[in-house]
Amino acid sequence: DSFARLVRGVVMGAVLLGLAATAGAIALQAATATGTSFWAALDPDAVDAVSDTRPVRAWGARLAVWLLLGATLLVALRPRRVPGLRPAALGAAGSAPGPPLSRPLTLLLGGAIVALAFTAPMAGHSGTESPRGLLTVADTLHVLSMSVWLGGLALLLVAVPIAMRALHRRERIPLLAAAAGRFSRLAMVAVGLLLLSGIVQSVALVGALDAFVETAYGRLVLAKIALFMGLVSLGAYNQRRLLPGLRRVADGDEEAERAAALLRRSVACEISLALVVLGLASVLVVTEPAVGL
Repeated sequence: DSFARLVRGVVMGAVLLGLAATAGAIALQAATATGTSFWAALDPDAVDAVSDTRPVRAWGARLAVWLLLGATLLVALRPRRVPGLRPAALGAAGSAPGPPLSRPLTLLLGGAIVALAFTAPMAGHSGTESPRGLLTVADTLHVLSMSVWLGGLALLLVAVPIAMRALHRRERIPLLAAAAGRFSRLAMVAVGLLLLSGIVQSVALVGALDAFVETAYGRLVLAKIALFMGLVSLGAYNQRRLLPGLRRVADGDEEAERAAALLRRSVACEISLALVVLGLASVLVVTEPAVGL
């Protein structure tokens, strides 16, 4: 229950941040187009001046999807609905999984998440460059994979350790090791899809090997690749060294606490590096692709 409350807080906080960021992006687009300040661009007339542009149409759709996703999550994550272990029966020993989400709610939630990721190629280069269909699929997959990876790291860093405080000392480290192990397998799939979709985007938008060093877009792609490889190396270190060590240590002893703290610090470094990658990605979105020069 403690974990479920934290998950709801993290996820709904992300929805509110997404709404605010999307609304801010629309206002910034209006400020750029009209040559006014950010606050002056909040005027409806300024926003209306850019309402027919492709990025603002995409961001308008994103606002609607954020609202739909938020409403769906409120239903899906209501108390006693978050997946977890519950007492098997009143007065009985043991526990059992909580009730799963209904099929319509699962489909609605999945559809809203995919639609949210789809707004990225709608607003970016994938909507204008060829091959448009392949780039749209690759960009959507890229955003989904990064969201799974970074979102899972955030929950592993924030929600799991805080929820562990409600457990007996002997139960904390085994729970952290189990949660990290399950996420590690999911992260491997996400990283593979990130790599595949990133290669497709690089080939289509950079075009030639010399463009990687001769154009600003190509150099930004190289910087993003270098940071991504750093992320992969850090994730591999977590999986190959820290996670097995966490599983081996004795439950609840001082060595186990040190191993858990080391894993949390490594996850925090991974998140920090991922945020830098996202910053580079945001610059790439507003930089002319090498193939368009």
